[in-house]
Amino acid sequence: MGFDLYGLNPKGDIPKPVITDWEDEKQADDFFKYQDETPGSYFRANVWWWRPLWQYVTVVCYDILTEKDMERGDYNDGHRISKTKASRIASRLKKLDKNGSIMKYESEYKAYLKSLPREDCNICEGTGVREDEIGREAREKDEEYKCNGCLGEGKRDNFGTHYPFESEEVIRFAEFCEQSGGFEIC
Repeated sequence: MGFDLYGLNPKGDIPKPVITDWEDEKQADDFFKYQDETPGSYFRANVWWWRPLWQYVTVVCYDILTEKDMERGDYNDGHRISKTKASRIASRLKKLDKNGSIMKYESEYKAYLKSLPREDCNICEGTGVREDEIGREAREKDEEYKCNGCLGEGKRDNFGTHYPFESEEVIRFAEFCEQSGGFEIC
């Protein structure tokens, strides 16, 4: 699952192609060329990258976004952010990049993720051995079978570590916002 953001009125000289048939390679190629060559037309992040990025944006842009914007940004259901808000988000993020705040946040975020305690494996319930049908079948073939979720340790990295944060993604998002003319989160 991912978050696809589409610029509402992106800057650029290439007109947005109309797609009537995605099976038509030329139409699809024209559309992807448009996205590649039109700043602000498209931004994509998978769920793991998007959630920490959007969380950061909501914290640093709390006075730009409404409560509804902040909440709906966590869903890919077509919520729209206006051109004015997108422009203000871009300005704010670029200012924070320039003064080093984003890098500082990244460093603190990564330290936080490192500090998270390991958790009991949810596949083997911390035993290191799967007791479900998959585990039983595997043990019949191999006496030394261990849980494939934790490699037999019984512990896994904290689930929170699946949500990374990189300043480069924030800057990429700021550039998208600046050029998007507003955007829709799908």
